[in-house]
Amino acid sequence: MQKVDWSGFAERYCQAVSTAESPIELSMQMALQRVLKEPDRLVAQVELETRRGVFRPDFLLSITPAFRLAIECDGKDYHDPLRDGFRDAFLLASRSVSAITRISGRTIHASSSKVAIDVLSEYPHLLKDEVTQILKQAKREKEERYELYAEACRLRERYLEREGGDSESYLIDYTSDYPATVTGLFQRFRADIKTHSPPFGALYIQFAQANPSSSIDALVCLWRNLFGEVTEDSLLERGLLDYGVYRTKQGRLDFRNLFSEMQAWKQQAAMDIGS
Repeated sequence: MQKVDWSGFAERYCQAVSTAESPIELSMQMALQRVLKEPDRLVAQVELETRRGVFRPDFLLSITPAFRLAIECDGKDYHDPLRDGFRDAFLLASRSVSAITRISGRTIHASSSKVAIDVLSEYPHLLKDEVTQILKQAKREKEERYELYAEACRLRERYLEREGGDSESYLIDYTSDYPATVTGLFQRFRADIKTHSPPFGALYIQFAQANPSSSIDALVCLWRNLFGEVTEDSLLERGLLDYGVYRTKQGRLDFRNLFSEMQAWKQQAAMDIGS
């Protein structure tokens, strides 16, 4: 039986409870600090200044001196996807953070420990040695399972060639009980981080530039009046936000035509409902 480090647990709890503003933040902070080699890299509720106000990410993690990751715990009752989009766009544009990871409260409740490891798996140098070993072992086991699965597929094909029959009846999926990647977790990156695509927030930033004196709440209200509940994420998912289409010859992005199309979509939807 593994020995429980009650002293370490109590220390993490006392530190987290002093800053956490919700149960999911408390759980997430304790899980992150448990696996970090240097827990001091993680700071809660840091105020970051942007051109549209001061915002406080739930957590700020210093990956390197030049790369800071904001981590947000999204409880269902306290998060508006559209407002969060504007907020993230302003934070990324201000260069206060290099990337933002958002995690749903449901995902955190399911397994905060697995979420913490999944978030940090891209930065193995930050993890405790024992956690790194667990990840390596899990990777080996996954590779072995897929080898077994591939062998099962080959055996199935040989059987069908010889006997015929329903392929599904003879296929054993050796990967089915292997833990999948955490769902309910996604990341947004600054436009100048070329290793990740697409950059996030360009649409919101251009909308804000067209309304220079508006606060974030005013921008959200104006956006909804004009476009309804359409978000940058939903446009990307539907393949309607192609940066190449809206890039000028000078290399700048110009979304004025897209904004006009979004207004037309909202008006058409209203006509469809009224008819």
